[in-house]
Amino acid sequence: MDSKDVFAVDVGFRAVKALVPHRVLIPSLVGTPTRGEGFSLRSNGIYISVGGDEFVPVGVTAMKESRHKSAPRTPDWALGNTWATLFSAALSEGIGTPYRKIQVVTGLPVSDWAAYAKPLHELYNGKPLKFTRRGRREQVVEIEKFSVVTQPFGTLALFALDDRGNVLDNTYATGVTAVCDIGGNTINFLVCDRLSQVDQYTRSDELGLLGALDDMRVALRAQYPRILPDTHEVAEWVAQGGFIYEGQCVDLRPYVDEYLAPIVGVVEDAIDAVWRESGRFDACIFTGGGAQCLKELLKMTFAKRFSIVNFGTQWSNVLGYGKLGMRLG
Repeated sequence: MDSKDVFAVDVGFRAVKALVPHRVLIPSLVGTPTRGEGFSLRSNGIYISVGGDEFVPVGVTAMKESRHKSAPRTPDWALGNTWATLFSAALSEGIGTPYRKIQVVTGLPVSDWAAYAKPLHELYNGKPLKFTRRGRREQVVEIEKFSVVTQPFGTLALFALDDRGNVLDNTYATGVTAVCDIGGNTINFLVCDRLSQVDQYTRSDELGLLGALDDMRVALRAQYPRILPDTHEVAEWVAQGGFIYEGQCVDLRPYVDEYLAPIVGVVEDAIDAVWRESGRFDACIFTGGGAQCLKELLKMTFAKRFSIVNFGTQWSNVLGYGKLGMRLG
């Protein structure tokens, strides 16, 4: 299989990460329908119409130009129009032709996978997806194969497979590996024995960084009253390390220490509850945007608990989906 035919898409609370086949990062926001747009010398905004519906601004375009925005917050949202719009926007970044056949690998949180993976698969597998990006003709994408895995399995695949999808001879592939994926809405716990899921150690908790980011947003609005960021924008600032206010760069590290660092204690309590027999594990991988923010604190807390502790990034799941696509194809 040609890697150019495999499209990996991870639609999370904070952002859509995709390999199409280059990397694409789009904030997970969809704005209100619009038939027109304000005057601009640039035309690089993302406006998407799915199945002939009205155009809606997506991502940064929605953040800047729409007062009313929808974001993923309920488990069944993957079956609705918001997910389809974000998915189409990601594909539009890599597909410029009117018609294209592709294979797709995506993921859902562990807690949602059992209920929604099959309906999502049936919605897209072997079927055409029609969408239009403003300024282009309608595009039709024929999805020949649509695979849905649990999100943290993407990170495990990244560590356990080579670029052609072949299984490597390493601890992650041949041993018992735990993955803790810290996202916006959830913390996903996955344990696999030789790449097969161990159900008793695998689950999701609705902990995530969302509540802490909301609290940080309130504090920033109070300290810097001439900006009104939403939670998605605060998450972007955390990833960047700061933001610009009245021409000056504001360092977010004190806010990260105050609002996000306590999440490590929550993670530790959750691991104690879910992974009570962690002594059986050969390795642990902390992954996701939350793990990226809390890397040093997590390292200090868990270095002695697991014989091998490694870290992924916000890109790890989708990079692993790409490798899975090569194997499943």
